[in-house]
Amino acid sequence: YKGTLVGVDTSDKVNVLDFFRIEFWVGLEYDIVTQKHYWSYDGSPLDDTWKAQIFGNT
Repeated sequence: YKGTLVGVDTSDKVNVLDFFRIEFWVGLEYDIVTQKHYWSYDGSPLDDTWKAQIFGNT
């Protein structure tokens, strides 16, 4: 699937396994080498707020 995240609560902090579930079902691309997260829809990197919430580094 490609597109925006749907049905994902951004206030929840997800772990690595959740990343791969999100990638599989929604198409969020996770680059392990650079540790950056991209929308597969348009290739734009997620903003810092998303990164902080995803990593739990708030």
